[in-house]
Amino acid sequence: MDIFREHEIFEIEVLDLLHRSRLLAPLVFGGGTMLRLCHELNRYSVDLDFWFIKAVREDEYFLQLRGVLEKKHELTDAQVKHHTLLFELRSARYPRRLKIELRRTITLWEYQEKIAFSRFSTRQVIVKALTLEQCMRNKIAAFTDRGEIRDC
Repeated sequence: MDIFREHEIFEIEVLDLLHRSRLLAPLVFGGGTMLRLCHELNRYSVDLDFWFIKAVREDEYFLQLRGVLEKKHELTDAQVKHHTLLFELRSARYPRRLKIELRRTITLWEYQEKIAFSRFSTRQVIVKALTLEQCMRNKIAAFTDRGEIRDC
């Protein structure tokens, strides 16, 4: 199996783990991986990006998420950064590491319930995902707010 298929299966497995652990409840899924897994867009990204849509006790949430991830995977990084909660994990079953980033500020963006799925896996995960319109607004804002253009 090629590395991209394996990584996509890894992403779906981690989404499923987070869903079963009820850790997706305060989050909305966004970014390139969401576009591929929820909207079937031909966009490759190597991380899972989330934004909080509900207030949580951040320190408790961080520890709970860390504990859930550590039970199944090797954590190679877990930190509370200035703008994000960051996790990086590795699995003996997959060749690439997976990064998970959760933006720390609560955002009230448009989202909808979507099914995240991969044609390489039998698992499907219901997530709150940014709408395509919201993704476009976010991308335009990123282009105009940054000093450099990237990620086109």
